[in-house]
Formats: sequence, C-alpha cells, structure tokens
Amino acid sequence: MSDDREWPEHFPPGCPPADANDLSGELFYLAHNPNKPDDFLSAAERGAFVGHDENDRASLSCWTVAAPLDDLRKMPRHKEKVVVRGKFEAVDGKFKPTGKNAAAGHRSTWFRAATHSQLPKRFAP
Repeated sequence: MSDDREWPEHFPPGCPPADANDLSGELFYLAHNPNKPDDFLSAAERGAFVGHDENDRASLSCWTVAAPLDDLRKMPRHKEKVVVRGKFEAVDGKFKPTGKNAAAGHRSTWFRAATHSQLPKRFAP
C-alpha cells in the first residue's frame, strides 16, 4: 500500500459511500488478545462474502456499544476473541449504521490507509 493513498488499496471506487459519516468517538470490535493484524482484515481482504456489496465487503464491522459483542462471542468463530476498543475521529475514517443491528450500534467502518495499518495498536482490551 502506498503511503500517499487516502484509502486502502482494497477499497473499490467510490468507497466509502457518500452517505457515510466521519468517525467520532469510541468503537468496539472483536479481536484476539493480544490482537494481531489478521484480526483487522475486511471480508474483501479475506476473500469472503463474494457477490455482496463491495463497499460493505471493504469495511470492518464495528460497534458504538460493547454489549452486542457478548452475544457474538458465543459463536464458535468468535469464542476465543475479546472485546477491544479504540477512540477515533474524522481524520481516521468514516462509518455508517448498517444491517439488521444498526439500531443496536453496528457500524460498517472504513478506516483511512494510515489508520488501517495501525489498527492492532489503536484497539486494546
């Protein structure tokens, strides 16, 4: 990834979407403890959810509240993960409420390239 890119290389044209809001405040996410770079790969980077919306595939699923992540940790693929948190602001990226859990705090989150490469350091238990 080139250091002069605003957004990561895996983002499709027009990503993040125009209706996304500037990041502001604390976000929660599921990762290993200690977390590792692979914890912060989008579906697009993992080759998952092919055929779904490309903007969604390029994002990370973050939450504005931690409580819903307790239920997600009951799923086999997440049972060894912990809830991590980080504080972010507009310079770090964009997010928008998405999916059936939008009202519960789910946000599709697009981090700018400089922040994306620092996510393992920016999120902590």
